[in-house]
Amino acid sequence: MTVPKIQIIYPMKNNVILIFVSSVFIISCSNYTEKKPLVELQVNEKSDTVIINTKTENRTISDTTINVWPLIKKKAEWFKKGVNPNTDLNDIPNNFVTFYRKFISDSVFQRQHIDFKNIIGVISQCDTIIILSTSNWVFTNWDFMKFFPINNFTESPTTGMENYFYKTPNKFYYEFKEKGGDLIYQTGFELIKGEWMLTLYYIFAC
Repeated sequence: MTVPKIQIIYPMKNNVILIFVSSVFIISCSNYTEKKPLVELQVNEKSDTVIINTKTENRTISDTTINVWPLIKKKAEWFKKGVNPNTDLNDIPNNFVTFYRKFISDSVFQRQHIDFKNIIGVISQCDTIIILSTSNWVFTNWDFMKFFPINNFTESPTTGMENYFYKTPNKFYYEFKEKGGDLIYQTGFELIKGEWMLTLYYIFAC
């Protein structure tokens, strides 16, 4: 996979109009002349979290080069370590199913259950990477459970895909992968202080 250039979207300090493109906020950098921001990338070895700190002078966007792929890979491996892949939705704990149904149907509840301080949130769109944060998160109602073939399946399974989920009492992770190709979705939740929180969210949308 060609590593694309990263586009970091910063919190708004002034009134700025954002344009929807493929359900995420993107602003073209070509219209701005600005100083390069100071970017700090930190990895917490114990919790496998990433923090991206930026400092700008009244600017909203810039380009830099941060290799996020090892961070996504490491976090996904942490979710999967010692856990067998599964495809049977009947094995998903009821408490997670109840949580997830509300997560994809209630926008306020969804934002409350995203660990924005520690999430590795990335959308890859060919030559652009969007780093997700509280300022550019867009509500998603996509239901991964519709793409697993079980008895009560209501839609046709995705062809040419290898879809698996991995569960423990305090972790839940799923990934969708093209057979012989790229990972399309990597999503992970952690049970933190009794609440399920989204801590990994990667989409390959090229």
